Amino acid sequence: MAPEKVARLEAIAARTWQRTLDDRIGLSHEKRSARRACRRPPLPVTERLLADKPEHVVERGPQDLVPRQSLGFKLKTPRISTTRRASTTSRSRAAR
Repeated sequence: MAPEKVARLEAIAARTWQRTLDDRIGLSHEKRSARRACRRPPLPVTERLLADKPEHVVERGPQDLVPRQSLGFKLKTPRISTTRRASTTSRSRAAR
């Protein structure tokens, strides 16, 4: 990526905002149960606009660990499947 684009992303990521609502509102039961381990900060809370939070990390399940050697691949399967952010998840669902 061009250095000026990286600098622009870093400037956007450095911005903060005040969240006044619980970020568990509107989540499915599955997502809500996955976030129980995350602490719930008192509101309002100041957050970075672009932040990698622990709840964004999606680890691979046993069903994802298919032996790929039988398919001719010799790559190690990463532990983390993806890193999701709430805004990209809702945007991708709307596009479907």
